Amino acid sequence: MVFVLGLLLNSLVFAAFGVVVGLKSKSHEDTATFTNFFILPMAFFCGTFFPVDSMPWWAQKIIYLLPLTHTNQLLRSPTLGQETIVSLVLLVATAGLCVALSILFIRRYSE
Repeated sequence: MVFVLGLLLNSLVFAAFGVVVGLKSKSHEDTATFTNFFILPMAFFCGTFFPVDSMPWWAQKIIYLLPLTHTNQLLRSPTLGQETIVSLVLLVATAGLCVALSILFIRRYSE
């Protein structure tokens, strides 16, 4: 259950975030720049390939703010514990923020 919930929340976060980036990008190059400087490093540093705990303390603080870190924790957690609940709450908050921003930018959009 935790796996499915984490997967659905991650999909919601990045779908809404994609809408925000798509509406704010002026060209395809802007979208590629965003992917190169935000999505790609997040994929490498958020615990996807190696544990966050092995990084310096200051990097851990930054990485724990990123949504993919909490998605990885939810996808790897077999049960609903305290750390999983914190990740779940932070991922829900991030999803809410991204959805609210995407709705705001869609309403203000004009060509």
